[in-house]
Amino acid sequence: MEGEKRAAAQRVLLFGGTFDPPHNGHMHFLKSAIEAAKPARVVVMPACIPPHKAASATPAALRLAMCQCFRPLFPALEVSDWEIRQGGKSYTIDTVKMLEQKYPGAAVYLCVGSDMLATFTEWRDWQDLLRRTV
Repeated sequence: MEGEKRAAAQRVLLFGGTFDPPHNGHMHFLKSAIEAAKPARVVVMPACIPPHKAASATPAALRLAMCQCFRPLFPALEVSDWEIRQGGKSYTIDTVKMLEQKYPGAAVYLCVGSDMLATFTEWRDWQDLLRRTV
């Protein structure tokens, strides 16, 4: 039991996307991922410019604000503006590397929507991404 608690304390669930707007499908998907991964922390990360989709016409600050709707799903949920502050295209591998530095030793769980799975092998450094995440 103690080892299980320690492992859970080191789990960070990353849920990224354009979130234009966040909707019930996102909510249900994230809730299911939280139940499956049992993370210590959840990070919701709106993209600045998604590399595999058309750029959103909705301003980043508004999309970030709309993501506050996810907060009731988990006590340790952070809505991060990190990708937005980076500017330009948002690459998940860069975000995962940042989370590895912010949470040393944590297992990063990647929550990916089915719409993105079709192009996953086109993502920047997708093989490294698979090695770094659960």
